[in-house]
Amino acid sequence: MKKRKVLIVHPHFPGQFRHIAAVLAGRPDVELKCCGGSMSQGLRGVPVERFAVQQPVVRSTQPSLRQMEQCMQRGQALARELRQFAARGFEPDVILAHPGWGEMMYARDLFPRARLVHLCEWYHSSLAGEDEFVPEFPLDTETRLRARTFNALHALNLELCDLGITPTRWQRSRHPQAYWPKIEVVHEGVDAELYRPDAQASCRLPDGTILHAGEPVITFVARALEPARGIHVFLRALEHLQKRHKSCQAVIVGGEPSASGRPASEATRWRDQLMRELSIDRSRIHFTGWLGNENCRRVLQVSALHVHLSYPFLPSQSMLEAMASGCLLLASDTPPVREYVDDGVSGMLVDFHHPLALAERALEALCSALDDTEAMRAAARRAVQQRCNIETGVQRYLELMGLEREVVCEAAA
Repeated sequence: MKKRKVLIVHPHFPGQFRHIAAVLAGRPDVELKCCGGSMSQGLRGVPVERFAVQQPVVRSTQPSLRQMEQCMQRGQALARELRQFAARGFEPDVILAHPGWGEMMYARDLFPRARLVHLCEWYHSSLAGEDEFVPEFPLDTETRLRARTFNALHALNLELCDLGITPTRWQRSRHPQAYWPKIEVVHEGVDAELYRPDAQASCRLPDGTILHAGEPVITFVARALEPARGIHVFLRALEHLQKRHKSCQAVIVGGEPSASGRPASEATRWRDQLMRELSIDRSRIHFTGWLGNENCRRVLQVSALHVHLSYPFLPSQSMLEAMASGCLLLASDTPPVREYVDDGVSGMLVDFHHPLALAERALEALCSALDDTEAMRAAARRAVQQRCNIETGVQRYLELMGLEREVVCEAAA
């Protein structure tokens, strides 16, 4: 039997496909090709072909269509790359792809016989209430229209794919109900061997501060420091907490640009705007910017309390990594957090909208003896090991891709 040809596409390869790509790269019965955008980090031992958008968006484009135009350009850029694959004789049997930014728009036209499996992350829905979740930061009409227009891409992706994968039941519920039967709930997995507790851990922050496990360190990790990730709630809670706890240190890990496209109304960065409004001891708060995996892992290992806040949106990989690291977790009572955290057992849930309540729960947690929180920390780690197991996630991916069985190839026979 000939090798089965598999194509993996992710705009930021490897992204969520890190584990499945590594497994397929080691399969003798699979010929694997991977494609990623120009900023893709890549994966050791797995070659990746990078593609780039060559044509800028024209400013005269109607504003609600600019994002769609960018997606079309990304789709065309990948199509050029895939045509070169076909010219060299590579026609995939299976394509696994993150299609959320337009890359897969024309893949079905190029490879109509391939089994197309999409990662279905999100579908915008004003009916879900996420647009009005925090009245303090309402979306303007133009932003709402752009989101609705962008759904045209997501609807096309749902129609084109043979099967969809999404990490949580919440995410599946955001998609049109007619497509639910073709969307499977599978989490790709968390490396619980890499992210594990270490009672002797220490870490040096970019500002030179050295922190140790056992100290009253509060951690907060978000891809972008913005209201959608609860940065305003956390900093307002920290203002109250510092007045009650005189030695706590807060480490905030995250990028400054708004990942959801919502700019700060009075400053370039939400952080600057909020810090001007609040009375916070800046010597006890450390903004690290974005950290690499190793440094972020060390930050989590010294954490006495990890805070995770989010609108009802995508699940947080950093929250799951914190749980795997044995962190005591205080998180917003929002979907899809509830799918991973059993309140009072594997973590503590609090109303997203109340900074004072968050501060009170944080104070209680920091003042608790280590023995009193050990069971909750252990339960958090077990929850990730059971629900986000890498081997289980990879096996489900293989089954959905039709690759669960390794076959003997002609060259190896």
